[in-house]
Amino acid sequence: MFLRRKPQAAPEYRIEYVPLSLAELEVYERVILGAEALVHRRRPDIGFSGHRTEMIGYLYERVGAASVHTTDAARVRIPLQKSEIYSLESAVKDFDFYNGRQDLAREGRQLLWRLRALLGRERAVVHAGGTPMFDPENLSAVLVDDDGQAEPVGGAQLPAARR
Repeated sequence: MFLRRKPQAAPEYRIEYVPLSLAELEVYERVILGAEALVHRRRPDIGFSGHRTEMIGYLYERVGAASVHTTDAARVRIPLQKSEIYSLESAVKDFDFYNGRQDLAREGRQLLWRLRALLGRERAVVHAGGTPMFDPENLSAVLVDDDGQAEPVGGAQLPAARR
């Protein structure tokens, strides 16, 4: 007699997303593009992969999906995956390793610390035409005011960006 096991359900794979404001996306883009140019200039033998720059294009697709639901640019939040935070970390390390611009490295580090703090507050996303976006009914844990200063919503305590 053979014992048959019950089929096991596949483990649920959860993608963690954190909210990124438009101002933070600009910093993210500056740091990533600066690191790509630095590595290409310092190590031409490596070649140009373009992986990080392609990712910026995907983030702008998410901006388009998010901006459909709100016209207020201060309230637009772009879903950033945990793996995309690793790309930012790698870019910051490139600035340190190849003696790049320290102002960009500092901006990248501050954004990196902020995104790591937000990882504990990851949120679910909905998909609009295959593009991930945050549920427009659910506000972000962080809003950015007109001066670019982050303010927590609902009593959330987040580390302030250093300047």
